[in-house]
Amino acid sequence: MRSVPLFILSFVFAVVADRNVTIDDTDASIQYSDGGHSLPCAFDAGGNFVGGQPGCFLNGPKDSQNCSSGAHILQKQTSTLSMQFKGSAIYMNVLLDDISNIYTVTLDGKSTDIDGVRPGGALLCYTFFSQSNLDPTIEHNISVSIKGLSPARNLTIDNDGTFFFWLDNFVVTTPDGNSTSASSAGGSGTAASPSGTASGSSPSASSTGTGGALKQMVALSWISFGFGAVSTLFLLW
Repeated sequence: MRSVPLFILSFVFAVVADRNVTIDDTDASIQYSDGGHSLPCAFDAGGNFVGGQPGCFLNGPKDSQNCSSGAHILQKQTSTLSMQFKGSAIYMNVLLDDISNIYTVTLDGKSTDIDGVRPGGALLCYTFFSQSNLDPTIEHNISVSIKGLSPARNLTIDNDGTFFFWLDNFVVTTPDGNSTSASSAGGSGTAASPSGTASGSSPSASSTGTGGALKQMVALSWISFGFGAVSTLFLLW
């Protein structure tokens, strides 16, 4: 009699999902030429303005999915902001109204002019620019500048000298292996030449990074499956 062992080796595999990271306007990875963080104006129960709110802004219903309660405002025609990041997609959430300007968004050296005018008198949250299909292994650079006045702006009020841009946050899609999605270095991108879009919606978020720290949003999804068996086959003869 002789025994012959037969082994079926076990295996385990995992499917790794991307994650979305919110980079709030107060995060240190975003470089601003000027301006500062501002909050919406508060009113009492009677609709009266509450004092002691220098620099506050009037906004419409907040988009709780894409925007937070505050934003960084740039207030000069020469104002700029920039950020470097690693990821496969980026979404820019901003506040716009009927006297917004024309802005130039530059991603990795490719510039896109976007008219920011939106109907209504209050600042509302919009996904102003988005780009997907980026190489997640290299560092990208995105920047915004104010190009000039929009011909579509509300001309019933005097705004010929009004230049501003309100950034609420960026959302960056990163592979699970990337622990950092943004860096604090500035500069101009020179790598790819993607085409940007001026509208759309950013991914859903569950938390927001603030105060110079990045926080994960959207659950990190792991799917693991494994099976294994070890058997011994005895052959008798």
